[in-house]
Amino acid sequence: QSLAALGQQLFARGLALDWRHAIDLVLGAIDGLDAIHRAVHPETGEPLGIVHRDLAPKNLMVTPSASMVVIDLGLGKSNLQDWATRTGALMGTPRYMSPEQLRGARTDARSDVYGMGVVCFELLTGVRYIEAGELHEVLRRVLDHPFRPPTALARQLPPALDPLLQRALALEVDERLPSMAALGAGLRAVLGDSRASIRD
Repeated sequence: QSLAALGQQLFARGLALDWRHAIDLVLGAIDGLDAIHRAVHPETGEPLGIVHRDLAPKNLMVTPSASMVVIDLGLGKSNLQDWATRTGALMGTPRYMSPEQLRGARTDARSDVYGMGVVCFELLTGVRYIEAGELHEVLRRVLDHPFRPPTALARQLPPALDPLLQRALALEVDERLPSMAALGAGLRAVLGDSRASIRD
């Protein structure tokens, strides 16, 4: 089932995932996206530069083995192909789109880092990062949304998540985490620190 469907079921029952399980779950999708971002042309070895561009919960599937996989590369874009977006068309799910994507600027792997940052924030806190509303309101919120520390909404979360997600959700692309691998490494470090403290 999709992460969106799982979230609705948990909400209806007043339940939430333990944050450690949530990180374990999302790491599967992060690793898959990292592989997509690093893909190269089989003959030339040139980076394909593929960007998913629509990392909403509806496009993240939770498998029976409790891992997460990415689906629907329908909006995926490679810099080796001329996949032009029709001028004025809004492609993607606005609440999960990066500011540069909304502006129609060039996108790269860091745009997907932003989208996955939103997914992580919502999965860990149970709160929407960008509130729903009329389309113009959502677009405005994405473009100038101040960062909200996850620990301010869910006090059981480790403080190390705050600076990590702040960088994943940076409005300026050059201030954002550089890759999906960096996001995954940061989450694994938080998870490792937590498990080490439990053993101690």
